[in-house]
Amino acid sequence: MANLLLLLARRIAAILKAYFSRVSADGGTVVDRGHTGVVYNDVQALNPLLIQTCDGGSADDLYSLFAFGDINTLQARVTADSGTNADVGQNAKVAQHLWRSDLHASASIVVTCASIKAGKLYGYQPTVEPDTTLLDYYTGSAAAYSLRSLSTSTTNVVKVRRSGDDAELDFTASEVSDGTLAAWVVAGGGTEDGFVKTWYDQSGNTNNATQAAAANQPKIVSSGTLVTENGKAALEFDATSDHFGFASGLFVNEHSIFAVVQQNNLAGAIIAVSGSGGYYFRYTGSAPASLTWYIPDTTNSVLAFTPASANQELITAIKDNSNVYGYINGGYEQSRPSTGNLTSTPTAIGRYAASNYFGGSIQEIILYASAQSVNRTGIEANINDYYNIYP
Repeated sequence: MANLLLLLARRIAAILKAYFSRVSADGGTVVDRGHTGVVYNDVQALNPLLIQTCDGGSADDLYSLFAFGDINTLQARVTADSGTNADVGQNAKVAQHLWRSDLHASASIVVTCASIKAGKLYGYQPTVEPDTTLLDYYTGSAAAYSLRSLSTSTTNVVKVRRSGDDAELDFTASEVSDGTLAAWVVAGGGTEDGFVKTWYDQSGNTNNATQAAAANQPKIVSSGTLVTENGKAALEFDATSDHFGFASGLFVNEHSIFAVVQQNNLAGAIIAVSGSGGYYFRYTGSAPASLTWYIPDTTNSVLAFTPASANQELITAIKDNSNVYGYINGGYEQSRPSTGNLTSTPTAIGRYAASNYFGGSIQEIILYASAQSVNRTGIEANINDYYNIYP
């Protein structure tokens, strides 16, 4: 009984200590074993406050960061010092998990200097919420197509043609989701369908995906109702002719693909070259179909994923200087050796080699001209938090 009371007393003391050393949104302290830093209300993402330098680290260097209220009002970030042996993967993990939506009020995260080896621990309040502005948090995208806003600089996400009178108009992400787009399409009369002529690139590189031919434009409004998948806006591809074209040369060697898709014809390409032969990321065509990624480089690697699902999926593909890696819904699929520069690069969404048209819905495609292995789980978490694809 005495031991139980002692254990209970220690537990209460620990809770009280944590409570009085928490970081508050209106200013407070970060307390560890002897180190203190102040996080102010006006500290910005680009001007973070240094809490503590980790130089080699030891198991005794623990930093407990507390957030309460809106989890997005406070962030922690670990950044490596230039020239040090920082464990970048762990650094990224720390940054990712504090702002995840599954953290609740008074959530905490513990960082050890030993786990990051060398670097600096920062506390700051971001000017934007990273769960809705992915590209501001994971910068450097080569092209990014979505029906949600991926950056604070994003304006319009699509240009839509309505079937009733072939009028065209640009729409923001909020206008897509709040009914403005559907109402405009209905006002045009006719079959009350809306088709996407331009899927705007949100990366800032103006690599817009376009389709001038009316018969080949994916549908976004059907009979006056917004096309959705799992409750979020989607583009519907007809497996016959729908596709977009975009500029070639987005990648030279390393690159990464993050795509939210739901396929139903087992044969279409997510992205690929639009002519004959060359780069493709497509379903193979016979049930049970496998998603196959062909990378035309020195190795000419082919990476096959597990049999395709008819469910909405988040598909990730990453090529670095040595290998290619595939993931579905955050889970590892397989890898293959892959070296050298690409001899062809994708130029189309929804089609491969003037055939192999995608059937189903595509909601988001984000492309990087770099291997995003370090940021992969954070990018996937951001996407999944919005689309709620997997547990």
